[in-house]
Amino acid sequence: MTFFFILSGFVLAWSHRRSVTPVTFYRRRLSRIYPVYAVTLLAGVAAKIATDPAALSDGILTPVLLQAWLPDHDVILAINVPAWSLSCEAFFYLVFPLVIRPVVAMRSRARWLMAAASAAGVLLVGVVGSFVSGTGRIGDSEVADWLVGYLPLARLPEFFLGVVFAVALRKGEMPRIPLALAGGLSVGALAFASATHSLIGVAAAPVLAFGLLIVSAAQSDLDGRGRWLRHPVLVRLGAWSYSFYLVHVLAMGAVSTGSGMLGLATRGPTVILLVFAVSLASAGLLHAFVERPADRLLNGRSARSVVADA
Repeated sequence: MTFFFILSGFVLAWSHRRSVTPVTFYRRRLSRIYPVYAVTLLAGVAAKIATDPAALSDGILTPVLLQAWLPDHDVILAINVPAWSLSCEAFFYLVFPLVIRPVVAMRSRARWLMAAASAAGVLLVGVVGSFVSGTGRIGDSEVADWLVGYLPLARLPEFFLGVVFAVALRKGEMPRIPLALAGGLSVGALAFASATHSLIGVAAAPVLAFGLLIVSAAQSDLDGRGRWLRHPVLVRLGAWSYSFYLVHVLAMGAVSTGSGMLGLATRGPTVILLVFAVSLASAGLLHAFVERPADRLLNGRSARSVVADA
């Protein structure tokens, strides 16, 4: 999730306008994430009632987006597994109006110091997690895994880094970053993190590489070299991506259960394709009948605005 937390901060800061009040910002964010979140949560509850009703008690914090604040994986991942990341995002949204204006107003040197502090904060989280685990490896301590992987406060430096990079790019302070270089660094960082299987590696290795990759992609788009990203099909898929993310694990469970009941294979390429198709179709329906109507109702915006905001 490191990439997406950095991207979240970057996108919010890049699109920020001084005329938008905190109240308006909070309303827009709530209308953007919660309607689909609530619908997929209800679907997850229905699935749990059918398969494991005793596990529903673990999800008491999930409706209010607080599940990632407790060091208990059963609570964090309750009802709908991907929903934990929205617990982090909700915290980021709460903080964003408090930090964006100071970041915009500060001098360039102070911004770079803040970027360095954000990266150092991510490293510190990995170090503390390694100390807590006693081994420094993922999976040896539930508390350490929570501290490094799920705790919203510990993931906040990644979001901050995205905010700072976006403001720096808007102000012309970012150097030109070749996309191939940023991509290569990102692949290398991921390989290193996977090979070490360490809390420090997973927490810290990809952060700067992912940040540079996002900046490089934005620079390419500004230069007109990323026009293919504006293809209507890709724009539409981007608009559906949030719903796809929240529904894909539910689709996996539904397809697996249904295939098992019919005596069919529950694994393999065919099942993967079916899960993808069900997820994509569900995402399209959620976007058309939940996201867009909710946005029009709460913000009075057009369908085109919803696609653009996605």
